[in-house]
Amino acid sequence: MIVRMTTHLTIRGLDAEIEAELKALARSRNLSINKAALALIRKGAGIAEPGLEPERIGNALDRFVGTWSASDEKEVLDAVAGLDNLLHFTNVEGLSFIPLS
Repeated sequence: MIVRMTTHLTIRGLDAEIEAELKALARSRNLSINKAALALIRKGAGIAEPGLEPERIGNALDRFVGTWSASDEKEVLDAVAGLDNLLHFTNVEGLSFIPLS
């Protein structure tokens, strides 16, 4: 017989926005606040709810948010446009490319 200990956790400092979202999730799924909080923790940790695929909330690109200047944006868009033009060539060294559009 396996006995599983239940872990308890107290979370302090929830702001009004988090509290409102937590309550809205609980209402929409007909869950207790505790079960809604567990669902959000599982989602944030990338652990799937039973029967579902995990949906990780990543932060790998957060350091780039809001850092591009207008010239950075233009440079990237121009480079992508250049790639799009490249894809319209056919039979480059024996390779065939199919245009995306």
